[in-house]
Amino acid sequence: MKKAARWMAALLPVLVVLAALPQAQAVNISQDEVKKIAVAGTAVAAVEKMKAKAKPPAVPKTPQVDIPGASPEKPAANKKEAKKAAREKADAAKQAADEAFGQVEAMAKAGDIQAQYILGFAYYTGRQVDTDDKAAVEWWRRASISGHPDASAYVGLAYAEGFGGRPKSPAEAERRYLRAEQDGSALARVLLGIDGYKTNMQADKAAAVKRFRTAAQQGNPQAKDFLQKIGQKGTDVKLDFGENLDWKKEAEKTPLTELYTQAGTNAFWGRLVTQDYAAAVRWWQLAASQDYAAAQALLGTAYYTGRGVEQDEKTAVALFKTAAAQNEPLAQYMLGKAYLAGNVVQKNKELALKLFRAAGAAGIADAQQQADRLEKEG
Repeated sequence: MKKAARWMAALLPVLVVLAALPQAQAVNISQDEVKKIAVAGTAVAAVEKMKAKAKPPAVPKTPQVDIPGASPEKPAANKKEAKKAAREKADAAKQAADEAFGQVEAMAKAGDIQAQYILGFAYYTGRQVDTDDKAAVEWWRRASISGHPDASAYVGLAYAEGFGGRPKSPAEAERRYLRAEQDGSALARVLLGIDGYKTNMQADKAAAVKRFRTAAQQGNPQAKDFLQKIGQKGTDVKLDFGENLDWKKEAEKTPLTELYTQAGTNAFWGRLVTQDYAAAVRWWQLAASQDYAAAQALLGTAYYTGRGVEQDEKTAVALFKTAAAQNEPLAQYMLGKAYLAGNVVQKNKELALKLFRAAGAAGIADAQQQADRLEKEG
């Protein structure tokens, strides 16, 4: 058991596949890259590498794999039972979301920088609370004081558009954007790039393209789209990328569960906050409790390696099964490893092969290599 845990930890490519977002793309990460990422212990770096390499077309449909013990929903006997089951499921989902958000509110009020940013995001998008731009900007302001880069960018956006009780002030907006850019905000780079590109001055356009490229490397979807349009039309054409862009609608595409998951990843690797494995687990639990597959996969790795929580390989594999049943690539890959080794589950080479194929189809190169090797072995 300990040996299996060691090889699992050594090869752990902690890839978060944000399947809920339309911008998530299939990518190929070589085995050498996977090992480098694992050795560095940088899940965020893996995510950025995945997003930076992402190219159209969108992620191919991942093959469905039947997972033993994944507890698939049984079909209702009749319409009445179906309605009852749907209502119970909706009630349970709402309760989980309410409880998670309640914890985030408490953390924000206690001064947690990531919780403050998320609470601002919730008020801005109307998730879990009524839309309130003034409250959103206030929470972002608090987070920005503690150095949250995207919170600073959003405060700048409030000045640029004049919402949340802030007067329109391009100068103040630019000041906020520049501060956020220095702290590493991809959003700020995009906002500055938009303002620069529309001047139609070649020097400003060159600076804007540089910003878009950096933001694209960080995984920003708008930056990727802008670069694609620039590539198609050339830099001689005047373009105003912000003309028809509704930032609130763009924000609404991101579920709170994704933000909880990212907050956990930040805590795990010491981004924005002091490295704290236990805090990472708590964040992932908030998202995993709402059936967010990416968080379930990451929480599974925490249980499997014993980081931030007492090691429990059975719980880890159960989480991998739940997430893999939702076609989460990291979970499929990890579960394939478990079935191949016969760790916690009964050894099943055929099922391991199916799981590796599925994860490989989603872009995990090491999974595809494992599948190829197993097929050659016969």
